[in-house]
Amino acid sequence: MTRSTSEVDIRAVLIDLDDTLYPQSSFLEGAVLAVGGRARELGLDRDRFIETFRSVLARGSDTGHTIDTALVESGYDADEVLRLTAPLVGAFLQYRPLSLECYPRVRESLERLAQRAALVCLTDGQPDLQRAKFSCLGVDTYFRALVITDELGGRSLRKPATACLNRVSEILSIPVRNFFVIGDRPDKDVALAHFGGIGVVRVHQGEYRDKASPQGVVTVDDFPSAVDYVIETYF
Repeated sequence: MTRSTSEVDIRAVLIDLDDTLYPQSSFLEGAVLAVGGRARELGLDRDRFIETFRSVLARGSDTGHTIDTALVESGYDADEVLRLTAPLVGAFLQYRPLSLECYPRVRESLERLAQRAALVCLTDGQPDLQRAKFSCLGVDTYFRALVITDELGGRSLRKPATACLNRVSEILSIPVRNFFVIGDRPDKDVALAHFGGIGVVRVHQGEYRDKASPQGVVTVDDFPSAVDYVIETYF
């Protein structure tokens, strides 16, 4: 039985990172250029490879095997793909942005929400990279914790696997039933909330903005609007 909003006691809000707090495209473009530089060092046609790599990433940046797929689609044979993939992946993983900017009014919204609930940044991805992004954004003062699902058991425990909810519960000593989720992806953030039996608002922006939301899911245009919804509805 679904609880009415008046019966929900929100004590913690789990907030996605990529394309929720900042445009992930700004990070990916820097990473693509870093990989392109390494490609040139390895004797590849840099511009051709970058164009193909961007095309592969546009189909889904977190699908895995994006670099070896780009090599195959650039016309390299199996032996070349095997030789080139590791150093190019290394260039991607070693890339660190000099700066990243949050979407407009994100900081003010985080400050408002942090006055009412414990905030946790909950993100999938390679741990060192996600920590670097989070640090670069300079929003850590608003959050009680950063939880990276890959540290819980690799890609198999990425959202919507609910193991991350239990981990957050352990960190905060707050029951899962008192959580709420804000994120951009229907297949991850919305699905996680559904499987966990908790509330969610989807931010309709970023790489997956064209993906449809399940019926009945509250969807807003940006993160500040998501925070407005949570505060006005639950606090």
